[in-house]
Amino acid sequence: MKILFLLSIIIDYPNGITIYQLHSKFNFSRGMLMNTFDSLEKEGHLTIRKDEVKGREQKYFIITKEGREYLNKLKSKWANHFAIMSEIAPPEHYGKEYLQKGFRRILIRGIEVCESKEDVLDYLKGMRSWVKSMIRRIERRKQHLDYKQKKLSEIIQKIYKIESCENKKIISVINMYFKK
Repeated sequence: MKILFLLSIIIDYPNGITIYQLHSKFNFSRGMLMNTFDSLEKEGHLTIRKDEVKGREQKYFIITKEGREYLNKLKSKWANHFAIMSEIAPPEHYGKEYLQKGFRRILIRGIEVCESKEDVLDYLKGMRSWVKSMIRRIERRKQHLDYKQKKLSEIIQKIYKIESCENKKIISVINMYFKK
């Protein structure tokens, strides 16, 4: 999962990001970053851009095309895991206290680095926009679930018409409604 997080961060820095920046901004251990980045570079998921700043060489890590493809595979893999986990233990029920504290902590950390009222307002507007996008995602999820519910109702009606429990027929009905 750490690779998913790291690549998700790096992709937002098209000109690259240094280990020092990742360490100071996200509090990752430098040793872990160095080992992970070495592996990701060897696998072709990252490339390095070297630059000299104040007489010191800086290494900027940039995600490659292969790294983007790998990130998409990781997102798909972890989305499946999280979907299953959220069915077993819905976050809105079991994680309510943690989610509330986490959101408050994110707001406070963001505001702590603001230097003016305008910065605070910009930050809060950005967070509001993020919440709106989350609501849109939830609405799309609901539409998807409504669609599944409708299809299941139709399948149930079809199965009532089948005379006996013939698994092959039932599976073919399911395949007809939920095409790959």
